Amino acid sequence: MEIDLRGANHLQFIGTATSHFQAEPLPVDLATVPVLDWESEVLKSVRGKSAHIHYRQYLQDLPHLLEKPEQYTKRSNELGMNMFRFSLEAGRLSPKIGEFNEKLMARYVGFMALLKSQGQEPMITLQHYTMPLSYCRIVSGDMETGAWEDPDIVSYFQYVTKKIVGFLCDQDKVRAAIRDAGIPEGYAEAMLVKGLVSWFITLNEPIMTPLQGYLSGLYPPYKKSKLGLAKKVLGKMVEVHDVMYSLLKDTRSSSCAIHDQKVGIAYNWSYLDGALGFISHKLMNEWLYADRFERDGSHSDFLGVQYYFRETPPFFGKKWRGRVYSEHPGFGDICPAGILEVLKRMHRAYPKKDVFITEFGFPDTSDQRRPYWIMQTFLRVLEAIRIGIPVRGILHWSLVDNFEWDWGTDQRFGLLTEAQTERPLARDEDDSQRIHSWEAWKACATRARMPSKRSELMFDRAYELAKVQYDGFRYCEHCAK
Repeated sequence: MEIDLRGANHLQFIGTATSHFQAEPLPVDLATVPVLDWESEVLKSVRGKSAHIHYRQYLQDLPHLLEKPEQYTKRSNELGMNMFRFSLEAGRLSPKIGEFNEKLMARYVGFMALLKSQGQEPMITLQHYTMPLSYCRIVSGDMETGAWEDPDIVSYFQYVTKKIVGFLCDQDKVRAAIRDAGIPEGYAEAMLVKGLVSWFITLNEPIMTPLQGYLSGLYPPYKKSKLGLAKKVLGKMVEVHDVMYSLLKDTRSSSCAIHDQKVGIAYNWSYLDGALGFISHKLMNEWLYADRFERDGSHSDFLGVQYYFRETPPFFGKKWRGRVYSEHPGFGDICPAGILEVLKRMHRAYPKKDVFITEFGFPDTSDQRRPYWIMQTFLRVLEAIRIGIPVRGILHWSLVDNFEWDWGTDQRFGLLTEAQTERPLARDEDDSQRIHSWEAWKACATRARMPSKRSELMFDRAYELAKVQYDGFRYCEHCAK
């Protein structure tokens, strides 16, 4: 390895991340009336109507996480992971104050129990972009106002969070949900004693809602250049985080399935380089963003960081010669080394906080370049640990290809397709130089959780294959030009 890892401690957690909506954009039992702002767009698209999604979506292409929980948990376990992050869909649980779907909540608890039975820790996100449609104002089929603009939205999230915590602290309901998931009774009692869930994310990438919803117009409510509204919405998100944090931390009941809970926010920080990179980083990632939520440090237990690419100001979005880009049209260039710089900056800004990489990933339909990008990123994270940055875990986005917002199912981030969760995983025996992303991530998981000479040798072999495959793809790409 070209990176010095001597003295690097192993990671406590390694796994994958997704959101319920992205892993199940339209539930099988969905009524004709959508309950989420993004559900409305998916329904329009599958019906062939104009929608805020670049390509038409088809029902047969959409994943269904809660219809196949055993398949997802089994494949995750086979890859050696010990954490699975997913979200509870607030709008589906509670379309509005006064309504709460306990049947769906029981299915969520059952999925958590399946994960625990496989030796995996659930990490739960409470708000991952989507919002209840009942708090949006629709005029002639168009969204006039978004849910974050509703005067009751903070009260709504207070209600939903109370109901979620109340369910998790009701021993009888949790026990019944675990039993219905097919978990043996002995395991159920052990889970109640030791705790079913400890890790929570309140808000996923909160800056993206004002940026994409009120400045660029790509996400609901599809408004452009509304700077005042964007600022107001971000302020409401701070309020919602505070409400969620307080309710999640205030669970003193001995029967509660929440034990020793750690609560944080998932911040998306790109690596901003160039002459103005450091100033841009301080302004965009810290002063206007994370500082508003963290304040004196007492409003979270850890920092979630989500890293995907590098950007160079002042020409954001420019394609720079000599750099490598993924398939996502809106992403900057792929720079695995950038995650180390982001971790250094985060640690300098908030030195007392543990850090959790709650997402990183790359869309790559061919699956030729991604294995190398994954392993390069993983090495940089180990280097961060070696130099003293308290990284607790790392989660890849995602286990299975899912729905990627305005790009729908066109962007493929998954280590696997959903079809691959239905059959045993096997590598291509007829091609000794071929390595898949799931194999690369499995090598990382083994190296992280069971550091030994053998796991290092296995990792090195996988890394060599990934590098040869990457170089071969780049050579062919260059020749094609």
